[in-house]
Amino acid sequence: MKPDTHLPHTPAPFRTGRLLLAVGVYASLLPTPSPAQIRTDASLGRPAQTLAGPNYLIPQTLGKLIGNNLFHSFQTFNLKTGESALLTTTAANIANVISRVTGGEASTLSGQLRLLAAGGSAPSFFFINPAGVTFGAGASIDVPGAFYVSTANYVKFPEGNFYTDTETPSTFSSASPEAFGFLADKRASVQAINTNPAGTPGQPTRPSLFVGTDKSIHIVSGDVKIDNSVIGNESGDVRIVTLGRPDRETVVALTGAHPAAYGDLTIRNGGQINSSTNSNKDVGSVSIHAGNILIDKNDATRDTGIISQADRGASGRTGQMNIVATGDLTLLGGAKISAGNGSVAADPTQLSPGHMTILAKNITLDASTITADTRGNVDASSIRLTATGPLTTPADASSPDQPGFAAKGNLTLSNGASINGNTYLAGQGASIVVKAGTLTLDGGGRPTMIVASTLNAGAPGQLPTLQATGDGGSIDIAADSIHLTRGGQLQTSTITQGKAGTIHLQAGSLNIDGQNSQTQTGIFGTANPGSGGQAGTVDINLGDGPLSITQRGAISVQNDATVTPAQLAALSSSSLSITAGSLQMNDKALISASTNGNVEGSRIVARTVRNIAIDNGSAIQGSTSGKGDASSITLTAGGDLSLTNGAYINGNTSLSGNAASILISAANITLDGQGNQAIISSEANARQYTPAATGSGNLIDITTPGLLTITNGGQIKSSTNTAGNAGKIHVQAGEVDINGQDNVNQQTGIISTTVRSGNSGEIAVAASGALRVRQLGEINASAYGPAGRAGAIRIDSDSLLVDGMKEFHGNITLPDGSLRPVDGFKSSAITAEAGSNSEGRTGDVTISVNQGMKLTNGAKISVSNLAVVADPSQLNGLPEDQKPNLTIRTGSLAIDTRASIMASTSGNVDASAIKITSAGDLSLGQDAIINGSTSSAGKGASIALKAATLMLDGQGSISSISSESMPAPSPSATETTGNAGNVDISASRLILSNGGQIKTSTLTAGQAGVATIAADNILVDGANNTQVLTGIASTTRGTGDSGHISVTATKDFSLVRLGQINASTDAAGKAGSIDIHAGSVLVDGKLDTKNHISASAISAEAGPASSGKTGDITINARRNITLSRGGKLSAQNYANVSPEAATRLNADHAQRPRLTVNAPDITLIDSQISTASTGNVNASNIDIRFSNKLHLDPSSITTSANSGDGGAIDIRGGRLMVLDNSIVSTSVRGLVGFNGNPANGGDIHVQTDNLLLQTGFIQANTAASNASGGNVTLSVKNLVPSGNTLFLGGETAYRFTPYIFGFNAIQAAAPTGVSGVIKISAPTLDLAGALSGLKVKQVDPGGLGRSPCQASAGSSFVQTGRGGFAPSTRDLLGPQPASKPSPGESAQPGTRKAPLLSQATMECDQQ
Repeated sequence: MKPDTHLPHTPAPFRTGRLLLAVGVYASLLPTPSPAQIRTDASLGRPAQTLAGPNYLIPQTLGKLIGNNLFHSFQTFNLKTGESALLTTTAANIANVISRVTGGEASTLSGQLRLLAAGGSAPSFFFINPAGVTFGAGASIDVPGAFYVSTANYVKFPEGNFYTDTETPSTFSSASPEAFGFLADKRASVQAINTNPAGTPGQPTRPSLFVGTDKSIHIVSGDVKIDNSVIGNESGDVRIVTLGRPDRETVVALTGAHPAAYGDLTIRNGGQINSSTNSNKDVGSVSIHAGNILIDKNDATRDTGIISQADRGASGRTGQMNIVATGDLTLLGGAKISAGNGSVAADPTQLSPGHMTILAKNITLDASTITADTRGNVDASSIRLTATGPLTTPADASSPDQPGFAAKGNLTLSNGASINGNTYLAGQGASIVVKAGTLTLDGGGRPTMIVASTLNAGAPGQLPTLQATGDGGSIDIAADSIHLTRGGQLQTSTITQGKAGTIHLQAGSLNIDGQNSQTQTGIFGTANPGSGGQAGTVDINLGDGPLSITQRGAISVQNDATVTPAQLAALSSSSLSITAGSLQMNDKALISASTNGNVEGSRIVARTVRNIAIDNGSAIQGSTSGKGDASSITLTAGGDLSLTNGAYINGNTSLSGNAASILISAANITLDGQGNQAIISSEANARQYTPAATGSGNLIDITTPGLLTITNGGQIKSSTNTAGNAGKIHVQAGEVDINGQDNVNQQTGIISTTVRSGNSGEIAVAASGALRVRQLGEINASAYGPAGRAGAIRIDSDSLLVDGMKEFHGNITLPDGSLRPVDGFKSSAITAEAGSNSEGRTGDVTISVNQGMKLTNGAKISVSNLAVVADPSQLNGLPEDQKPNLTIRTGSLAIDTRASIMASTSGNVDASAIKITSAGDLSLGQDAIINGSTSSAGKGASIALKAATLMLDGQGSISSISSESMPAPSPSATETTGNAGNVDISASRLILSNGGQIKTSTLTAGQAGVATIAADNILVDGANNTQVLTGIASTTRGTGDSGHISVTATKDFSLVRLGQINASTDAAGKAGSIDIHAGSVLVDGKLDTKNHISASAISAEAGPASSGKTGDITINARRNITLSRGGKLSAQNYANVSPEAATRLNADHAQRPRLTVNAPDITLIDSQISTASTGNVNASNIDIRFSNKLHLDPSSITTSANSGDGGAIDIRGGRLMVLDNSIVSTSVRGLVGFNGNPANGGDIHVQTDNLLLQTGFIQANTAASNASGGNVTLSVKNLVPSGNTLFLGGETAYRFTPYIFGFNAIQAAAPTGVSGVIKISAPTLDLAGALSGLKVKQVDPGGLGRSPCQASAGSSFVQTGRGGFAPSTRDLLGPQPASKPSPGESAQPGTRKAPLLSQATMECDQQ
């Protein structure tokens, strides 16, 4: 027999006190031998005799030889320690020596039992005592053949039985024995107690119960107990059957099948059943059948258990090991069942692996192991474990393979226990098959595992000719339920060139609960650094059952290998696959597939019938920190999927491999951070930047036919801080609800960002129903890196709501780590941004909404570009179709309550264009904004809107569509030179109301944009709101010019209740022009001079601080133009410019601004058309064209100047012009012209068929010294003044006073200069108008034609029946001249009053 060095482990040092105590206890339990140690019973035909000891000789002659069988019969058979019994044979043909003990007393064998066969024969030795057999301290067996020990009642032969009861006739057969027979209700045990003490510490102990090489040992009894003893052989079989107490006579065949066993097998305190070899022979088989099996190492220093071992140096294989327990199998305190193979065979392919098969009702391993490993080039034995549970039909080793067999027992591993199928060299690792009702691995904080791995081959220098190439074995588990807790693990791994094995689970449920243990708990497949790179596959199939992972439990496949290209090409992909009824992850649970080398990571695939719930810091992760790509994460839930409170699903790369793609499908999906985070993310994320980090993020694809909810810290995120690109995000859902729950500390939404040279990814969201972004929710694509581009945003939904903002004062942390101060509000938003250090490329933002779209409560959609790039022309020079845009297509769009759509640039890259198309209504409410702006060198965003109805209703505040060029935020050393973008609006109906505005402006050197507006009908209704502008405006407060305004209304254009269209400048820039084309034009609004309320107006204006350059106003109507109730058309110039500038401006008569009005019918009722200059710049000209009628009632068409020339008025029309209590005038009010030059009155030209004056004035006057009055030219067919009165000419201007019948005047007066020429071409001058029926006072002309300053003070002419006196002509003159200012005194500059209806207020010189 080989020494203990051939066993799997060398015994630990001897622990004296505990072992002696154990030996003492067991010694007290041993039966006391009778005085006759060995005595025959005279049943064989010889007298009974007591043999002499202590060394008993039992020759063949004491027995009975029948053929090849030698029978012995003893009354008692005992050996004390130090004694021996030698059985000898003289016949060389003996095959079996069969000994029975018939006295009814158990045998205690504490000495040596030896069989010496004649002629080198090797007969089997049978020792049978129905009362029991105990091998005690000092016992040893030395037999040449097989050894059978049994408590059977008889030995069965083909023709009869050899009974241990001498009163029952026995058959002495020459045939080979067939079986042991047991009578009913009989039970005795075979025990081996203290036969192998530990001996000298550190030294091996030879097993004492030893049979010869290649010979078997068989124990068949009621019970078997092996305590501190080793029963074994070399290359032979070991067979143990414990029947217990049979309820009927039972036969146990010596070979083959046998009945169910119900007795106990106990192995304790270093006890072993050991079959091993160190030769070229195979290890024999181990077959154990029992009721309950208990293996308890206790405090023993030697291995305790069942061991089959082919040691190093051997070249065979381990044998078959079958352990069948109808009751429970329990291993405690370091016990083991082992089939180890260290063999190195010349041709290992010729050796099939062994099998370890274990069946028991329940199986328990506590701090114990079941092992089948290989340390050579021969494959390890397979392990098959079955916890059968209660059975109605006894099972055998083949039962689990039978159709319909269902394991229902418990298999429990605890406190560091393991089932191990490792390979350490070139042999294949063990495959492990486990079947149970319930499988529990509870480590109690220690690693407790089922493991099949490839490990180190041993110490350096051992077996140098072999490579560690053996593949790891597989783990295959079928159970109703599986529980892994506190360090419980299922594990395959490799650290060699061999492949890691697979893990396959078929179960009704799986629970992985780490209970926050520091020891890993879960299922793990690993390819370690230095390995061949084949990580194992994990396949979990729970059918409809639940999978729960909690408290740091994990399922992980990790590959850290770096292999050669040839090895890489030969590898197959691996996966982590889960099929379950539901998946619940809680308290930092983990499902992970990662790679840190150059091998592709494993796929993660999880499918559930019902829900997937991931909570409280739990995660599903596919990552790479090497050159290999992470693979993919695919989650499919038949029910809902939820991530809550810090949970995340992540695909990550930190080097050159690409991150995992993420594909998720569920009925409904919820990401609820609960104030923390809940994230689905794909990241290219290096902790420290390195140029080698080039791996990109990957696709995130989210699909649900139901509701996708992202709330309170929930995020779908793609990002990069490397040279790799961020991945794309695709979302397809029935509805999407992004709700930030007003959490200002956490982002909530769908986010793609870059902070390095990689590009951020595209975001695509498709919702067949509603998409809601509210309470600080957001969709964001941004670039903050030195060269990265922001990804595009594409949204397609049935409806869209963006709602909410919250007051916030503080800093927000941008993805690049920088802080952005916010002093105001954070908003729900859809945004794209290129940061100041970026490449300057934002992606397209495209929003398509079938039905309605609404932005409210401070929400915003924005695209901003902060980038300053070295060569902006490369981006700004791109064709328009290649530049990024903010595009919205919707059924309807409503923006209200501080909500906004914006595109801006604060760098040198042009802003994105805003393009909005609404099939239905597009409305902006209170404080709502659509804005394009620039605050640097880049061009501001253009705005293009199309809608059926466009309504801007400020509701007393502001509602605006605007384009701006603004100064850079202070402090900034860069002047803003970027032009504002154009505004282009097309609608069937346009309504601007109560603060509604369309506006282009500049405060910088950049130009304001052009506003182009086209609609069928346009209504601008100021709602008499004097606090805010309602209308269309283009302004400049910088050196850049304001923009052109073009308005086209194919039907009606209405400007009412203080509505405004205005182009203005109050700086060096020019005011823009206004061009209006309409079917009809109405300008209606009450002028309140008392309260300084402006009227509804179309106006151009140059402010006091401006360069004095107003733009043209052109108004064309196909039908009519009506001004009423204070409505006005005006061009106002308040500028006082330098003399040089005044010279340049006033000398360029061809470029003098014009106010042009053109329509078939033009009507002014209590209104005015005017141009005015209160400074030193010439007033603008007025051109009026009409084909039918121009009717003023009572109204005015005027130009006025102060120090500049008056503007000209050119009126040309068709049928009729009526001045009804109205005036047409060009006047200069200042006394001195610009640069001391005379300020001449403007010319008036009127051409019409008929001119009717009903208290009508036409005046071209000047008050400037030495100036010329303007010329007045009338080309009419009929001139009809009312009241038979028309005053022509005169050096002193008449004061226009309406409602005085017959007071009509045509003048070109220059009181101190040269009066202008009045030229009237009127074939018919009708001065015979009848006075009857008029209820107005007549005018006494008394001398007005000659000199109004000589007019009489009264008149005696009295209309009959009216009474009273006519007014004095003196009252029709202007007031007396004001005193001239004293030297050095001047009028206060910058003073402007609300304009009044034009008055011809000239003075007579003091007489």
